[in-house]
Amino acid sequence: MWGYGFGKQAFELACLEGGVVGCFVGMPTGLIGYYAVMKARATNKQIVLVVLGSLIGGCVAGLAAATLSVFVTPILTLLLCARIKHSTTPRASSELNTA
Repeated sequence: MWGYGFGKQAFELACLEGGVVGCFVGMPTGLIGYYAVMKARATNKQIVLVVLGSLIGGCVAGLAAATLSVFVTPILTLLLCARIKHSTTPRASSELNTA
C-alpha cells in the first residue's frame, strides 16, 4: 500500500483504482470468453491457461500502456480464448490425412 496503511482511504483507493473497473470490464469479458468463444466446453486446463495468460498479459499491458490496458486486456483475453480453443480442439480425420 506504499504508505497508505490499511485505513479506509487506502481501501477506497484500491476499490476505485481497479476494483470497479475490473468488475465492469472483467466480468463481461469472462462471460463472453467462456460462453461465446469457448462455447461452455472448456476444460480446467484451458481455463487455467486463459486466466494465467490474461493475468500475465494484463500486467505487461499495464506496464506498457498504463490506463489503456483496460481496453487491451479484454481483447487479449478473448484472442487467447480463441487461440486456446483452436489449438486444443481435435481435428477431423480428413484434416489429419494429408498426402
